[in-house]
Formats: sequence, C-alpha cells, structure tokens
Amino acid sequence: MLDALGRADTAGTAAALAERIADPERAVATLNALYRLEHRYANGSHPLLDAEELRAAVGAASERDGEVGAAAAEVETLHRFHRGSG
Repeated sequence: MLDALGRADTAGTAAALAERIADPERAVATLNALYRLEHRYANGSHPLLDAEELRAAVGAASERDGEVGAAAAEVETLHRFHRGSG
C-alpha cells in the first residue's frame, strides 16, 4: 500500500510519513515500512526515496536514542536511500 500511495501522491505521503517518524509512538513502525520499501526497490526507483522531506525526517530520527535512532540508521545505510537518486 505504501508503494501505491507514494506513487500516487508522493508529496502528501512523504509529509505524512515524516509526521509519523516525528511521533515516538509511531516512528519505529514507519521506519520499518520505509526500510522494506527501499529494500524492495534497491535496484529501481521509487519517488518516496527521493523526497527531501522524508530524507530529512529519517536523518533527524537517526540522531535520536534507542529503537527510533537504530531503525532510522538502518534506513540510512540502505544503498539507494544513502546515496539518493540516480
């Protein structure tokens, strides 16, 4: 579902995901979903992976302690997310 939503409304989906990442209660589940999306499209392209708002939210979350920081760090280490588009 995240795949389809992210393609249909990239900006809106990225904003919603960024908001969820900022919420300590929903951050880990959201970051895990993003990790799975990135892993699925590691050799391809998905517009959410290039959304600056979402990339900034993951970067900020990686600075947090505990599970949230660890989950965000895992997303950041994925090849496509780490290097950006192209």
